[in-house]
Amino acid sequence: MADGALFTWRVALLALLVFHLQVLCDFVGSRGPDAVDLWPIFYLGPSTKDSMWIWRGQLPLDAWPNRLLTAGLFLWSLWLAVQLGYSVVGVFSARLDRRFVAVLRHLWDQWAARRVT
Repeated sequence: MADGALFTWRVALLALLVFHLQVLCDFVGSRGPDAVDLWPIFYLGPSTKDSMWIWRGQLPLDAWPNRLLTAGLFLWSLWLAVQLGYSVVGVFSARLDRRFVAVLRHLWDQWAARRVT
């Protein structure tokens, strides 16, 4: 199999995995503020309303597990920016991204220096 075809299959499988992870996360942690304010998941939506999933155990959108996951992913994205040398800010401006990463690396170095002493 050619490298291009293998890459295409990997991307397709990763997209399928990420889609289902998103559906699972919506299913578990996307309820409204009231206990009866359940948000249904339409697996084939928006093309059809068949295959509707709903679960009474859904967590509210602002529940502590959702907040903890959000904070953890945010901190991970900052760590990745320090390690890789670029961040999502680069979507808007390459110059601003370099500056943002430089500030993050400076803060990281200061934090690391405090941990050692």
